[in-house]
Amino acid sequence: STLYGVGSVSKMLTTISVMQLVDAGKVSLDSPVTDYVTDFRMASPEYRQITVRMLLNHSAGLPGTDYSNGFTTTPFAGYPQQVLETLATSRLKTTPGAMSVYCNDCFTLAGILVERMSGLPYTDYVTQRILTPLGMSLSRYPTTPLAPGSYAPVLTDSGALPAEIVNIHASGGLLSTPDEMARLAAEIQLRSQEYA
Repeated sequence: STLYGVGSVSKMLTTISVMQLVDAGKVSLDSPVTDYVTDFRMASPEYRQITVRMLLNHSAGLPGTDYSNGFTTTPFAGYPQQVLETLATSRLKTTPGAMSVYCNDCFTLAGILVERMSGLPYTDYVTQRILTPLGMSLSRYPTTPLAPGSYAPVLTDSGALPAEIVNIHASGGLLSTPDEMARLAAEIQLRSQEYA
């Protein structure tokens, strides 16, 4: 029942969110991201070729990760907008779709897409559409300061470190428990058998 930062496993929640919107007919995997995030820009004109699928399979060609304000000691709600601003002056690393290179900014952009197409803040969407229906009542994003004792701290020889807030919600911000992550894994396994 102890909360841990699950890191990049958080990307599964973003993928599930996008696929729910695909199932609802609100998003097409092979449509350009600019159809949904109309203020997404880059210095390389080929950015218009980036599709939603490319975000989810890390093949968009984005530079990588905007780490500025990604990890702080207090929540920073402006991180997604900051990434859009950073990308607007960035060039592509490679041609969209040419190769898959691990990229947190792809999932931050996918989280923005979820917000735009659902009308809800990303963290609210995930809570309402995934966590609550699965009974994952302890799981949360660090949108407010973490109270001491509410999570597993990082321990060093000199004691516990202050809580690290991961503002990169769609890529790595989820806090969850082993029990609740097992519940999510069981649901994914069940659904994958239905589609097989």
